[in-house]
Parts: sequence; C-alpha cells; structure tokens
Amino acid sequence: MACKFFVKLVFTDSASTTYATAAADGSAVAVEIGVFSIEPKPEFSGEDREYLGGVFEAANVIRNGFEIECFPFSSYQAVNGDSIPQNSNTLLYIQQLFASKKYKWIALPTAPKIAPPRWTDASGFNYVTALLPMRVEKVGIDISLNKENDLIGSAEEVTISLKAREI
Repeated sequence: MACKFFVKLVFTDSASTTYATAAADGSAVAVEIGVFSIEPKPEFSGEDREYLGGVFEAANVIRNGFEIECFPFSSYQAVNGDSIPQNSNTLLYIQQLFASKKYKWIALPTAPKIAPPRWTDASGFNYVTALLPMRVEKVGIDISLNKENDLIGSAEEVTISLKAREI
C-alpha cells in the first residue's frame, strides 16, 4: 500500500521566525514523512485566576499543537513501494534531528506530494490551513511495535506530538 499524504518537518539552527528564511538556511534539513493524519491540538495556556472578590478568570491564550499519526515505519519497506524510504533508519534520523537542531518547523510537503485535504482547503478549513507552516517543539514521539500490521507486516507505529514554540 502506498502512502497518500505527507508532511514536511524542517530542522534548522536558524533563529529566523520566518519559515522561508529558516528553510533556506544552510543548516536546514527537511524530511518529508508519510502520514495518515495531522490533527490540530490547540490548548489553553497559562493559569486560571480567582481574585479576592470571587471573580474567576480562565486562561485565554491558545497554544497550537499537532498530533501526527505517521504511516508505519518498517524495517524494509518504503512509503510508495520503492523510492521514498520510511523505515526504522528514517525514524532514528528524525529523532537525532529533533535532538541536534535548535529550531523545528512543520510545513506542507513539496509538490507533487500532498498533505491531508483539510490542510490545503482554505475555503472550508481556513483556520486549519492558516496554521502551517509553524515553528514547533517536540512534545513526544510515541513508538509502538505492531507485529501484525495488515498494511506492511511488522512495523513501528509512530505518533509525533508537537506544540507551537511561540504563543
């Protein structure tokens, strides 16, 4: 089975807050990975407060986040059958980039690869499409081994959780 959707992760040492500048920096490394879904995960950030007079004020600053459900990382198979490797080595490479590069971005993939439809449909999902590209930080990479995966046999199922670096 070939993967339909992709997302680009860009790792760089450039402190630029502009994606185009950061991605063009000589230290930038881009990795496009096959995904099943990219879910926006906004959360309220800050502390709730209760004042002496009994007035309650809830946190009202939103920090955007993402949960990326990846196409399985296999020991032997590529995402589209032969030319786009997404194997255990790719997963280790991504983890090393998260650890070694100061700044990380999530962005739409390079054509002809496509992101899941709602990430490109500005008329129906204008709030969603406005989220990318975004500078992010890794919250976690959850890896589980599924030995009975119907798609490609034994594979590592990976979910990457990210949060916006800036509010």
